[in-house]
Amino acid sequence: MLRGRAAFIGLGSVFGLALWLVNFYVIAPIAFPWFLQASPVVQFIAHTFFFGTVLGWYLWKSHERSGLEGPAV
Repeated sequence: MLRGRAAFIGLGSVFGLALWLVNFYVIAPIAFPWFLQASPVVQFIAHTFFFGTVLGWYLWKSHERSGLEGPAV
């Protein structure tokens, strides 16, 4: 189970990084070749930080509000 804000945000960022790798290097060359004209650095930042980090923060806040912090009894 995830513990703490840093774990949620870190895993969200890793998910954003994985999403960028799959989108940019697997799907784009096959389905959208014009997508490769975009800067990989901008796409990396957008996927990892503006999507993944925000997703991790949102999930942490959602988990915090759910009241499931302690073990189920």
